Parts: sequence; C-alpha cells; structure tokens
Amino acid sequence: MAGRDFSRKEKMLGLITFLAALAALIYASAFDPFLEKWSRLDRQIKSKRNAFAKDAELLSEAAAIRGAYKRWAESVPVSPGGETDVTAILSTIEEIAKKNSVRLVSVKPVAGRGDSSSRPYATEILLDVSAEADAQSLSKFMYEVERPEKLLRIRRLTVAPGSTERGGLRCTFLIGKIVV
Repeated sequence: MAGRDFSRKEKMLGLITFLAALAALIYASAFDPFLEKWSRLDRQIKSKRNAFAKDAELLSEAAAIRGAYKRWAESVPVSPGGETDVTAILSTIEEIAKKNSVRLVSVKPVAGRGDSSSRPYATEILLDVSAEADAQSLSKFMYEVERPEKLLRIRRLTVAPGSTERGGLRCTFLIGKIVV
C-alpha cells in the first residue's frame, strides 16, 4: 500500500538512492579491500625488485670487492695479541695520566669483547681504570684518551667525590681499544 501513495518521480528517486547505497556497500566490503591488498602487494614487489637490483649490482662487483678486501687485509698489520696489547695500552694510559697530573688508583684488565680464536678479526681490550684528580686535569685526561691517533675509547664513566685530603674527583673509567 505504501508504494502506491508515491508518485512516479519519488519511486524513481527511491530506486536511485537504494542503488547508490548498494553500490557504496559493495565498494566498501569488496572492492576497496581488494584495491588495498593489490597496492600493498605492488609495493612489496617494487621493494623486492629494488633489493634484487642492489644485490645483483653487488654480485657483479663481487670480484672487485674481494680484491679490495684482500689488499686491505694485507696492508693492516696484525697485532701480536694478548699481553703485548694490554701492556701497550697500559703504558699509554700511564703516560697520559702522568702528563695531565692524574693519579691512577687502580688499573685492571676486564675480559674483552671478541673471541681470541678469531685473530685476524678485531677484538676489544677493556681496562677498568680508577683515577683521582681535579676536574680540569680529569677533563684533559679524558680528552687525551679519546684522541683519534690513540684509538682508545671511554666506554663508561663514573664520577664521585675524591678523598678528603686531596679534594678533587674520583673517576672510574672503562677504557677500550679495538685491536686487529
């Protein structure tokens, strides 16, 4: 009965509205997820193609890379290892401390990173150093330790007030050096 009360124009408008709603529902439930998945797969394919192109370029240059690595490995001196390295680092630290008026309280080797059996590869020798001095001397000491030509790095720094008779600061450093 309700359909007979509407004019032909209103029935046509209702049918168009119903079809538009149906089209929006079909688009939202089926077509849009399909397009999203399609574009995601397209992005993944492009990413894989780029990675493949880079890998192919590296593979084509593999002989040149191996040759450059071989030349580098021959030119880098292999350190004698073990106690000789630790002794050299200790003497360097003592020299820097003496130069900057820093009193070394204790210096202890710490188990380094890297495997001793991996000797032409790099290992890191770590030293736990406790020192006392005023702030200016300690800052000069840290600057000298971190100089590029020494190849030493301060991995950890702890600062506390120094002993009462001397004043100044007491610092604990974890100093490391990578050796080849």
